[in-house]
Amino acid sequence: KKCGSELNPAAEISEATEPIAEETGPPDPAATQKREYFAKTHQPITVGVGEKNHVGNNPRKPNNEDRYLILQRSYPIHQIEVIIVLLFDGMGKPPGGEKWAGIGLAEAQAVLEFKLPMFDDQLNLPKKWEFLYHLTLALNKDGLNQALNAAHKRVSQCGRAKDLKLGSFGSTVVAGVAICDLETGQVII
Repeated sequence: KKCGSELNPAAEISEATEPIAEETGPPDPAATQKREYFAKTHQPITVGVGEKNHVGNNPRKPNNEDRYLILQRSYPIHQIEVIIVLLFDGMGKPPGGEKWAGIGLAEAQAVLEFKLPMFDDQLNLPKKWEFLYHLTLALNKDGLNQALNAAHKRVSQCGRAKDLKLGSFGSTVVAGVAICDLETGQVII
């Protein structure tokens, strides 16, 4: 303020800003997300997804019993990209592993589609960190497990309806979710 004049530390102290209020109670998750958002360096990224699948080397099963899904959603208002990858490896006797993998995949996809926020949710949660928190809550480990448990239940019901012995049908599954903030470069897996 007074260029060239001698510094007076006592005067500087008297003009101190108001004290920072201490937080009481549990921290607000959206506020935590906001702090993390502003604390990170911003390095914009772009995201691409691809797939490659192989039938395997079993001469008795020359057909591919795998079913996969790459579900990609863009939320352009907040510059967020969500990628969900599901791979179901079918096993079993007739109707064949590809049927069990397909049933499981369809059920898991339905649950995940329901869990994913809609485009308009960006408008309802205009602050990016609030939307990110909402998104990570919807697609956390429990949410993904809910989709996979629904798939398991549907496959089990279909197998029992065909009077198949437990263990003679089904599918193994691998699933992954990536929430990508294209503006900051932050990726939550």
